[in-house]
Amino acid sequence: MRRLAQLALALSLAVPAVASAQLAPNLGNLKFGGDLGSNGSVNGFSVGPYKAQLKDFSPMLANVLSPNFASIWCVDFSHSAPSTSAWDDYYATAFTLNSAGSEGNGDFSRTRQLEGKYRQAAWLIEQYNVVGGATYSATNVQGTIWKLFGANVSGFTQLAVAQNVTLTKDWFVLSDDAQSNSRSEHSNQEFLTWRDRPALTTTVTPEPSTYALMASGLLALGFAARRRRAQR
Repeated sequence: MRRLAQLALALSLAVPAVASAQLAPNLGNLKFGGDLGSNGSVNGFSVGPYKAQLKDFSPMLANVLSPNFASIWCVDFSHSAPSTSAWDDYYATAFTLNSAGSEGNGDFSRTRQLEGKYRQAAWLIEQYNVVGGATYSATNVQGTIWKLFGANVSGFTQLAVAQNVTLTKDWFVLSDDAQSNSRSEHSNQEFLTWRDRPALTTTVTPEPSTYALMASGLLALGFAARRRRAQR
């Protein structure tokens, strides 16, 4: 009986701590590599997808290289791209995953916009990658993204995008460390890049209420056994 009571007490105290820490931006280097192909233009500027080399970022970004270049999209029309010959410091903010690998809150202290706009832009890029065609062309997707971020651009069909979207990839905002407001080197565009979302292994963790029920059940069994012994 004493052992059962001790076990019940231990179970009632074994409530797992809930991790609430956000994913902080990781500082690494980006070298702009130009267009991945002939994608068209908006207001005379070429549109995504672009290519870039990434290094020294978090291991979470390790599998975006295919094999030497990451595919990136510009979200900031008002800033210039870094040169193809020099590395530039960028923060990579993870905004669609948390430490458990699922949708979660990122630390957006290093980005120029709020999470919602990046999510909408990421959704448009996913439509380009999966659906494509005349509607989700690079010109329409890039133009709509630049419009979402406040640019006065024209010459494309603006695409509809919901306020709340569901994404299928893990997405990262690449933000220049300088974060200046002029169009010059070291005051560069923000980009979006992504990785395939890894398959999750589900681990069932009992709720605190489950622990309490288990403890109560063990105590009830102990009292019942003790009562039967006393009646003999």
